[in-house]
Amino acid sequence: MSQLAYLRDVEYPWRMSSYKRRDAALHDYSAQSAEQARQAQEEIFGIENSLKAITGYQSGLLDKALMAKKQAEEDQLRKTVNSDPN
Repeated sequence: MSQLAYLRDVEYPWRMSSYKRRDAALHDYSAQSAEQARQAQEEIFGIENSLKAITGYQSGLLDKALMAKKQAEEDQLRKTVNSDPN
């Protein structure tokens, strides 16, 4: 759960912000000429695809029901592990 909280609260928001800045800069660069648009096209596609994926992951981590389920699973695992000293 700590790792998921880190992703939700730190890593994914930072990545999304970074991708949005890079996407905006590349769109500005592309607007200058057809050649620059061609040069930036593949990078823009990759960034926008990554942003879409991270946004989806983040929405799952913000889902309270899903996170409660994950917490219950972790609690059960810890209980099982702690119940047997071997």
